[in-house]
Amino acid sequence: MASAAQGATMAEKGVQRVLGLLNGYQATCVIAAAARLKLFESLADGPRSAEAVSRYVQADRDSLDRLVRALVSLDLLTRAGDRLSLTQDGRMLVADGIRDLTTLVGEQYLQAWTALARSVSSGQTVYRQEMGMTAWEYRRRNPRLNEAFNRFARHIQKATLETLYENYDFSRFSCVADVGGGSGQLLAGILQRCPNTRGVLFDQPHVVRQFDRELESSDLSARCRIVGGSFFEGAPRGADLYILQHVLHDWADDECLRILRSCGAAMEAGGALLVLEKMLPGDGQTPPFLAMRDLHMMAVLGGKERTLEQYTELLAEAGLGVTSHVELAPPCPDILEARLIS
Repeated sequence: MASAAQGATMAEKGVQRVLGLLNGYQATCVIAAAARLKLFESLADGPRSAEAVSRYVQADRDSLDRLVRALVSLDLLTRAGDRLSLTQDGRMLVADGIRDLTTLVGEQYLQAWTALARSVSSGQTVYRQEMGMTAWEYRRRNPRLNEAFNRFARHIQKATLETLYENYDFSRFSCVADVGGGSGQLLAGILQRCPNTRGVLFDQPHVVRQFDRELESSDLSARCRIVGGSFFEGAPRGADLYILQHVLHDWADDECLRILRSCGAAMEAGGALLVLEKMLPGDGQTPPFLAMRDLHMMAVLGGKERTLEQYTELLAEAGLGVTSHVELAPPCPDILEARLIS
C-alpha cells in the first residue's frame, strides 16, 4: 500500500502532467509565431545578432526578445550574449517537411482546432465554418500553402516508400493509376522499380501541374500520363491497379462511396484496388497519434479514421471485396487490397 507521502507525490505528478497538457497550446503558438515571422529562417545560415534578427523579421525588439526567451526555454534556440543560433531541434524547423507542417499548423489548422468543441457538438466540419470554404479550396486559393502541403506530403512519403514496396508486389500489374496521387512520388517510385509497368497520375489539375513539369525532364515520361480531374466524377480507365493512398480518411462515408464507385466503374475484370490507410485498431486501444489525426479529420477535412471492418463494409457497399490486408508499423499505412465482386 502506498504511503501518504507517495500518494501526495503521485498526485503532484498528475497535476504537473495535466498542466503540461493544458499548456501545450502555448508551445505550439510560440513556434507558429516564430515561423510566421521567419525567425527560424533568419538563423538558417548560422548565428546572428539579436539586432540583425530583429531587422530581418521586422519585429519590435523588446517583444522579440521575449519570444526568443520562450524559444530558448523550449530548446529551439540558444543565446550567447547577443548572438542567437538554432539548436539541433531548432534546425528541424527550417528543414523540408517539418517547416511546411509548421506553416500549415500556424496558418490553417489552429483556427479549426480551437473550435473543436463546435465540431463535436454539431458533427460538422468546423473548418468550413471558420474559413468560409473547405481546406482544399483554401489551399487552392493560396498557392504558398498548397506548395507547403505538397512538400510535407512528399516528406512523409519518403519515410514509407521502401516499406510499401517491400510488402506489395507492384510489378505484376501492367498499368497503375494513383487516384488522388498528389505530387506523384509513390507512382514515380513504382515506375522506377517496375520497368515494364505504365502509370497514370490522377488528381485535381492544380495539384498535378507541378508533377507534370517535373515529368517532362524525367526518363519516366514515356511510361506515365497525367490526368487532371475529380475522383467524385470518375477515375481514368485502362489501369489494372488503382491506388487510393491517404484519400478515403479525408472524406465522410457517402463521399468515400462515390470515390470507390468511381474506381470500381473504371476497373475491368481482374483489376485490383489498393487502399493505403493506417487503420484504427479493433480493440479500441488507439495510439495517440491516430486518435489526434482522427480529430483532425473531423475538424479540418470532414473525414475520419476507420477500422478494417469499417473499410471492408464501405468497399462491399461499392461492390468490392477485400482480398488481402497487411498491417504495417507507423508511419506506414496499412495495405488493403480489394477486387470487384463478381
